[in-house]
Amino acid sequence: MRVIVSLFLFGISNNLVDSNAIGRGWEKALSEDWTPIISLHRYGDKLYYMGTQFTATWHQASEFCERIHMTLVTIRSREENERIFKYIREASKGYQYWTGGSRLVDGYNWLWLAYGETIDYTNWGAGEPGNINEKCLQLWWRRNSLEWNDRHCDTRFYFICERSKSLPGVGGTF
Repeated sequence: MRVIVSLFLFGISNNLVDSNAIGRGWEKALSEDWTPIISLHRYGDKLYYMGTQFTATWHQASEFCERIHMTLVTIRSREENERIFKYIREASKGYQYWTGGSRLVDGYNWLWLAYGETIDYTNWGAGEPGNINEKCLQLWWRRNSLEWNDRHCDTRFYFICERSKSLPGVGGTF
């Protein structure tokens, strides 16, 4: 899968499993004057990949993002939530997407799991989070807004990956 992902993202033709080559691909992707071979959205110091080619469970989506040196999306402000909503509308591929939020660690506290940080900004839908047995954070296009919902992690949705220059926990050289 790593070879396919490398080809898919960066068109690397030699040394396909060399993580340094993948890192160099991200250096290019994060520069302002480079056009990637896949559709990446830029907002602030982040790049977003809309995982709309297939649906996945939360764990599968997280693993896919990691394999392409990204993480499931974290949303830290109303402005970023609105920007992500814009990308979802433009993708026209569905109404439900996985994020990197979960309460898998202790069953109660919501974290951006890739960073081990408590989720401060939220946009929960009315009555959400509503089920203690639903441990993963899903984005839900509902009533012409992007609301948050807790869901069972084994449900299959599209997903959004991100890569950032400044957030801790994202490997690679920029």
